[in-house]
Amino acid sequence: FYYFVVDEELSDNVLEHHKTPSKLFVILVTIKPGRDNRLYILNEIYRNKLNHFCNLGITNHIKHMSWVPNICDYPLKFMDSDTIELSHFKIQDIMLPSEVTNRNQRNIPVEFIDSSFNIVIETIYDNFFPTEKTIRPLFIKKPFMVFSSQHYHKKLNEKYGIKLFDNIIDYSFDEIENTRDRYDLQIQELVKIKNTYTPSDIFKLTKDTTQYNYEIVMEIRRNFSESISEEYASFLRNHIK
Repeated sequence: FYYFVVDEELSDNVLEHHKTPSKLFVILVTIKPGRDNRLYILNEIYRNKLNHFCNLGITNHIKHMSWVPNICDYPLKFMDSDTIELSHFKIQDIMLPSEVTNRNQRNIPVEFIDSSFNIVIETIYDNFFPTEKTIRPLFIKKPFMVFSSQHYHKKLNEKYGIKLFDNIIDYSFDEIENTRDRYDLQIQELVKIKNTYTPSDIFKLTKDTTQYNYEIVMEIRRNFSESISEEYASFLRNHIK
């Protein structure tokens, strides 16, 4: 998050690379114990062969599968959860080409810039809690869809004024309370996007909205920067380099 707040070099780097992308989707995700919902999403992405249209980066912190992954289908009923069958996705590290010699790089990977649509897998999926994962596509002018909680996209619009991409996305899934059902509908919406649009189409159809959202997030950035002391901002700049 602090990259977007205090690092002016990052802003210049991002804007310099803003161009028509060549790849459809991009996903950057870390899989780890306690984040089983990410495994479910990745398995469905692979089941529907969306991975073939993705710049995909996966950081794997699961060294030994010592438990059965499951997804809690909110709202919880009797604290039940359903087992996730990894029928199509194999737990693994997948490095983006730009990360091969520069793992955990400071700047946003070029593959992210060269993709037209960001599939965001947020940290929390039972509450509205945007993190840097949601801020990233706003900051680099990308349309996006977030796998998170019910009404997540609606709240982005109502709370922060973020415009949604109604011309390419049917947000009906945002109303669904049950986690797995909502995710399944989101996957089908991504399949529809894949079958309907090219990367160039998405770039052209969303350019005005992404620019509007960029200006919103930059205003948030300016307000936050002005609210912290120069001493703290200097500490953050030094910390992230």
